[in-house]
Amino acid sequence: MPRMWLALETINLSIVEEAGLELHDCITGKMKDKNFNSKKNPRYEFFEGDDLRKSDGKWMQKSRVIDKSKDKYVEKVIDPETGEVVHLCKEPLSKHFGHGSAKFKTDENA
Repeated sequence: MPRMWLALETINLSIVEEAGLELHDCITGKMKDKNFNSKKNPRYEFFEGDDLRKSDGKWMQKSRVIDKSKDKYVEKVIDPETGEVVHLCKEPLSKHFGHGSAKFKTDENA
């Protein structure tokens, strides 16, 4: 039987901004443990990359880790234009509440 050879090629990709197009990327992931029910899963979550800040529509660099097994919450937000750390939160996950969708609701918002 004759051997088959696979030819590898190099592909160069160039992106040219012509229409005011901005590219932003991020990666997210979750790890689950089959020993825990769905309410206690996922055990580990991460987010790394660009995120649109809702208050003013500005793109920021965000890094976040939520680790239930180690009771750990870490989030860091950096302004990419200035390099300034605009938000840094490192605390036990069990103490992290009252943020984002977990904020306490007032009677008029309920």
